[in-house]
Amino acid sequence: MKNIILFVLTFFIVSGILAQDSLRLAKRKKEIENKLVLVVPFNPILYNNEASKEMIEQTQHKYKQVQNIMRLGLDKALHKVIADSSLSKSLLESYTTQSEWDELEYIYANCDYFFDQAMSWEPGKKTLFGKSNLSSDKDIDKTKKNKKKVKKEKSEEKSDGELRSDIKNNPDKFLNVKFREKDFLKNLAKKNRVDFFLFINQFDIKGDYSDPYKVGSYSYNREIKVHYSVFNHDGKYLFGSYASSEFPATENDPIKVTDVYFMKLVREIVKNIPY
Repeated sequence: MKNIILFVLTFFIVSGILAQDSLRLAKRKKEIENKLVLVVPFNPILYNNEASKEMIEQTQHKYKQVQNIMRLGLDKALHKVIADSSLSKSLLESYTTQSEWDELEYIYANCDYFFDQAMSWEPGKKTLFGKSNLSSDKDIDKTKKNKKKVKKEKSEEKSDGELRSDIKNNPDKFLNVKFREKDFLKNLAKKNRVDFFLFINQFDIKGDYSDPYKVGSYSYNREIKVHYSVFNHDGKYLFGSYASSEFPATENDPIKVTDVYFMKLVREIVKNIPY
């Protein structure tokens, strides 16, 4: 009899705990669903596409058209994936008037870009700071103090309207962004009523030319690499890294590239928004 009573009591206690956990999870999910992420697309001067020539030849598009397909395609994919978790606002789809485009240019005018250490948010994966999740500001400062001096990055060059930079020997680096005006993001957040900022800092498409046989037979891959940074509504830097995806060098339709090969890297970006 005592065992039966103990079992019943245990059952009700466990059921109560599970019910409370379910309520907390539901509440947390609702909070995340109401968060608004403002996505800032990459500045066109921070676009480098080594496949531009082939894409232009195959599609008869102009250079600017190919660039716009990539820019709009990435923006569309980001909002599609973010929609699974929270709300988002596009600065490309919603900005239609001249004054609104001027505001986007105003954002770009306040951005300064620099190479920084890429971070990792994946559970169980060691980061550059020896942690399995987002490192704190203290960890970052400590790492910077202990880090040995390295050679200055090669200066960036513009060619055919594209930004070219050499970070091949620094796979742990990405292009980060900082802002010239004090409280710039805080004021921008108030104006747009957003909770998070997702800045797309640079867009690259580069070929893997390491195997001359694959290059000669056009069987090599190209890599899409997107550099990005995440900030909260107070302007606090939360996360920064790059995401990448590959596609065959024989694929030179920019629309198909955006539709098929963007989703992998976009999911990687969105999962690193620390709601």
